[in-house]
Amino acid sequence: MEASTQHSCASAETRKAALKLGFGEPLSPLAYESKTDEQLLPEIQALAPAASREQCLEAIAMVRRLCALVCAYADIYRKGGRGEGESVRAAIIEELARRIPGFSHADYEAAFNAGLIWTAF
Repeated sequence: MEASTQHSCASAETRKAALKLGFGEPLSPLAYESKTDEQLLPEIQALAPAASREQCLEAIAMVRRLCALVCAYADIYRKGGRGEGESVRAAIIEELARRIPGFSHADYEAAFNAGLIWTAF
């Protein structure tokens, strides 16, 4: 998997709004799996009314990538593909931050925890 080399135009407000749709309550990736960008756009704009359309779409794209990545890493983690223990978990969270920058450490932890739940079934 390649690291993200694009610089995001999404503001902190739009990233938070987009993250909330996928990793808020209820904790489900369905918002991103079952809706198009155009369907998600009004929801993001309602949460971040000052944001431009471009910022909202970039935030949606970032969270789509994050959803996919946390699910892939959660599966690997669960199967012991990188070893075991808290240091492996910490390394995965750091890699999420490196690959898709722009969120807080707590956001990456919550996203990884969500991925563990989503991939458990």
